[in-house]
Amino acid sequence: SAAAGAAHLAKASVDEIHGAVESKPVDAESTSLCKESLEVLSALLALQPDLQESLIKERDWKTFIIDLLLMSRSRPLRLTVCDQLFLVVTRCPTTSNPCRFLLTLLFTNLSTIVPENPKSSSEYFTLACKLLSNVRTSKAFSFDVNHKLKLEVEWLKKVKSDFQSSRGGNTVEDALLEGHLRIAKELLQFQSVDVKRQLGSADGGENLVQELVEEFLCPASKQLSLYKKRTAHLPSESVQAICSSHLTQQAAYDFLVALCYDSVPNMERLCLLQNELFYSEHELPLMEWEYMPAIGARPSQGSVGLKNA
Repeated sequence: SAAAGAAHLAKASVDEIHGAVESKPVDAESTSLCKESLEVLSALLALQPDLQESLIKERDWKTFIIDLLLMSRSRPLRLTVCDQLFLVVTRCPTTSNPCRFLLTLLFTNLSTIVPENPKSSSEYFTLACKLLSNVRTSKAFSFDVNHKLKLEVEWLKKVKSDFQSSRGGNTVEDALLEGHLRIAKELLQFQSVDVKRQLGSADGGENLVQELVEEFLCPASKQLSLYKKRTAHLPSESVQAICSSHLTQQAAYDFLVALCYDSVPNMERLCLLQNELFYSEHELPLMEWEYMPAIGARPSQGSVGLKNA
């Protein structure tokens, strides 16, 4: 009820509190109360692991997690929920597997509830990425990462197709695009070198290395390269990249690095793309900086620093 900014609903039904979370803003006092309550809950579950096993079987526990992690309008509260849930499922010993339960819950709602709440989904994706990283390093249990990665690649392909159909119009929220790129990167960490090559640069594969560079990050460089080769005209309108914000660009570059890590074919493909898009054999080598301050060039053996008159 504190997460909904309605302390008077403390004894109300779960459905009533759920409706309040979606509709009411949260003030600072309610946020502080809810954060302290979550910390107490984490301590209680650490001292009584059997309670967490009982909660996992309850439908209301799933509603509670999604409401606080995704539906809440308070970002500080969502950050606290992210940290406390990760602490609970990775540090509180139980005979069941709460980490698997939480990962399954997050991926189940990834294509349903999350797209309806994109502006508050950043912490949702952060928790999913942290859990995947923990699974990879601890090897505590197996998770169907291959199928999940296939779904993420299909989602990115659909984003590219929709973007091209709309002629450069934004068809997806930046928070969703960033989150899916981050999850794809974490899922890729589980894969072998052969799978990376198949996804990145193999003939008949997904060709993600080229698509990330030419469609998601540097479409203007692609158009300019085609123009220099006389195979295309310069477009009359500005060329827009799918990743148009700093955060989405960073996530795309991180995914690109993960594709090329330990994969010589993918790295080779990326280097060839960079040479093709940004360099030309017909241009003279760079002899001077492209930008110089509005003063004379420095003498070859001139003074450096301050000089007393």
